[in-house]
Amino acid sequence: MIEKIEQTLENLVTPKNSLGRQIITGYNFFSKCLYIEDYAILTLSHIHTNLQYFLRVQEALQEMSYPNKDVGLSRRDKRGVYKWKPKFRIRDDEGELYKDLKIKNIETGDYHNLERIPYGTLREAGFSDAEIDKLVGQDKGYEINIFLSNEEDLLKLAQEFIRRSSEYLVDEEGNIVFETSEELRQRDPWPGSYETPVIVIGGDLSRIKDSIPSFRDAYLFRFQDATVGEYNFVIRKFIWLLTQADQYFNLLDFGFKKENCLANVHFIRNYVDNL
Repeated sequence: MIEKIEQTLENLVTPKNSLGRQIITGYNFFSKCLYIEDYAILTLSHIHTNLQYFLRVQEALQEMSYPNKDVGLSRRDKRGVYKWKPKFRIRDDEGELYKDLKIKNIETGDYHNLERIPYGTLREAGFSDAEIDKLVGQDKGYEINIFLSNEEDLLKLAQEFIRRSSEYLVDEEGNIVFETSEELRQRDPWPGSYETPVIVIGGDLSRIKDSIPSFRDAYLFRFQDATVGEYNFVIRKFIWLLTQADQYFNLLDFGFKKENCLANVHFIRNYVDNL
């Protein structure tokens, strides 16, 4: 079953589906399912790869008196598969390959030997856009999950993650805003913050959706089985395409469920809606 699910999802990430075009930007797999406890009417999830980053986030939450009786915190390992893009980096600022990164050619099934590519991006290494268009990336990381019992804590934490999980300051429409060195110091982004962080809110959204800036409505498709694990992906603009593909009905047969969610607008603009 795992092989069938992953093949279906990879076909949606690439043009290898019944519509002949990419439909979703990527998907995640977790060996541990996320089951929301009864007290948690809201959830906030955030993805990263560096464990030092998680420790810093944990420290920041403790400074805000979290977790507590109303707010729970956990972390689970994840594996991600996503469409590779020319701007994506394979090495960090020190020139080291990103740990656990793999890049596969969807036509041949072969993986590139990244050790032989001494550049920051594949474009810098001379790959054409047509060549890059045939690639998918695979990496490992983790997801921070926060469980909340009231909207006040959710709003407070959502804004903290918007402010500090991003390398750049962005406005409520997802546009990068210039900030001085002093403003950057005061914002104090967590070390290792991504250019485009992933922040997803789920649960009883009716309580907060009209009062939370910097987030947009989206859909989370999720499969859960205690013996298999969890697969999920976020989609928004192209859900109409998804429902027309044969692979959509495969997902329903597997047991995927559609959930309403909110995702930070920067992530929506740069990835979810940007095929």
